[in-house]
Amino acid sequence: MVLFMDSTKITLGDGETTSFWHDNWCAKGPLSLWAPDRFKIDTRKDRTVAKGATDNNWIRSVPRLRMPVQLSQYIEIRDALQEVTLTPTQPDTIAWCLTTDGAYNASSDYHAQFLGCHSKFIASKI
Repeated sequence: MVLFMDSTKITLGDGETTSFWHDNWCAKGPLSLWAPDRFKIDTRKDRTVAKGATDNNWIRSVPRLRMPVQLSQYIEIRDALQEVTLTPTQPDTIAWCLTTDGAYNASSDYHAQFLGCHSKFIASKI
């Protein structure tokens, strides 16, 4: 799952199909990964970006902020959301970052799984 999240980029349209906490829709990656303390206190971990952004629904758990790190993450999320403009007439799109055309293919996925690995040992080359 981590490979998939790292290899895709979601472009927001209406925000109706993109997970607020789990999908990679902002520049830093999934909010649940870079704001884990704020994520822990949220009561609606399955909300979409559209639901979270509408009337600032994502801030409803602010009364439960207890630690400075939660407040800091709250501010970071607020700043990320200020960059977002939803387009009600356009659906969200997802692009595969490992191909030039943004379309998924199994070959690019397979090669990504072995990035940084050593090649197979071939004794005859010695």
